[in-house]
Amino acid sequence: MVDELFDAEEGEHLKQLGMAAAAGNNKAALSLARRIARALGRQIGKVNADDVGRILKRDYSIESLGPAAGSLFRDPSKCWRFTGDWKKSSRTTNHRRMIRVWEYIW
Repeated sequence: MVDELFDAEEGEHLKQLGMAAAAGNNKAALSLARRIARALGRQIGKVNADDVGRILKRDYSIESLGPAAGSLFRDPSKCWRFTGDWKKSSRTTNHRRMIRVWEYIW
């Protein structure tokens, strides 16, 4: 049925459920990644997921946040604002897809 296939409100609802489940399944690593992101934000202002991922890998041997990465900048503290800028990811598994650049606003 077309209504079930194209339902933006239901799609958003399912997205939110999926993000909450993914974040809940990797709470410790996501919490660490958010602390890293905030520290980078205080230092350099603008941050992206690759910046955080490099530190997770280098300092904590965490290869990936997996699906929880989608919640990285959706921090409950509301300290991030999307700049409107995008950059190509340098993470090999991302195949140079575009990722958002976020500004630390606290």
